[in-house]
Amino acid sequence: MSAATRLVVIHPGDGSWGSDSVLLRTAEVLREMNPDAQLELWHEESNVDRNFLLRFPGDARRIRTLVLRRRNLNTFRAVAMLMLPFYLVADVRRMRDVRQVFINTCVPFSALIAAGITRRDGWVHVHEIPQHRFEQIIFSLVVAFSGLRPLYISDAVRLAFRRSLGGRLSNRLDGPVVLNGVDPAPFVPAPIDDDPEGPLSILCLGRFSSWKGQDVLLDALALLDEHQVPYDVRLVGLTTAADFEYLELLRVKQAALQGRVEFIAYTDRVHDHYEWSDVVVVPSTRPEPFGLSAAEGALMGRPVIASSHGGLVEIVRPGITGALIPPGDPAALADVLLTYAKDRMLLIEHGNEAQRHAESEFGHDAFADRMRNAIRTAS
Repeated sequence: MSAATRLVVIHPGDGSWGSDSVLLRTAEVLREMNPDAQLELWHEESNVDRNFLLRFPGDARRIRTLVLRRRNLNTFRAVAMLMLPFYLVADVRRMRDVRQVFINTCVPFSALIAAGITRRDGWVHVHEIPQHRFEQIIFSLVVAFSGLRPLYISDAVRLAFRRSLGGRLSNRLDGPVVLNGVDPAPFVPAPIDDDPEGPLSILCLGRFSSWKGQDVLLDALALLDEHQVPYDVRLVGLTTAADFEYLELLRVKQAALQGRVEFIAYTDRVHDHYEWSDVVVVPSTRPEPFGLSAAEGALMGRPVIASSHGGLVEIVRPGITGALIPPGDPAALADVLLTYAKDRMLLIEHGNEAQRHAESEFGHDAFADRMRNAIRTAS
């Protein structure tokens, strides 16, 4: 296959970001805009290839590329200089016969460098907010070197990258925002229980990690107990060995709340938990690049209480679809929960507005329109 007809999508997804369906919607946009191109998927570890092949008469293959994720950043510092040349040789060879490339997220490290070496045309959809100066410099330099036109998952991500580098390099990091999308099919809105005497059903969905802020929610519940408000809570998520101590801290706090907090392992059927809930809480103490659970909860017709930073401020409309609270402030969170517990009509009103807003802003059609316009703008 000649380079003139090949358009490659590179996806590092490991199933933890909820990005596979968005990737497929992106591939549909690329196919629509490049009808004569041979569309291919290269992925490191993902189950998206089967659905890709069902939709596109192209090619999907697993590749080994150097992926820089936050959880292996310290390891990367130690071994990257040893491993990078081997990955680069393979990525450069693969890219020589490619016309255009679309890289999903900026963690496929060697693929981005290879794009710069081979001067490939294309785009990178940046999903990350670097947390430390080392990360900021590394990610920003690699995206700038790639020569690919950056698209950002939120304005918060765009600003984080633009601020990482100065001068002309910063200009190379300018690009449009393409807010993430959610496949609406599983998220059929269900009515919120309007019984004013019933318990407030609170859902917090996300990895069990200290920056996700589940401890902030549990501290807020202890304050809520002072007002004798009935509630039930589900904490749904995944954990790793690195987060074991934090999970133990959460279990200590759970024990003091008299069994009203349930820990549930994450499964693909997250819509069942949204349907059970009355309100969704996203209490992250560090900025979320986007905030997928906030968008999913809103799509299910649930008001969202979220920390007022990162991509969450682009999802929640305070006083209309939910509330924004200062990060790490259990008292502020308890106040909003108390308001919803005492005023079911307000809870339902915000939920209905959240669902309308999410349908228009975060459905797949809205995402496809944003991606299509951004690719045209960045071309």
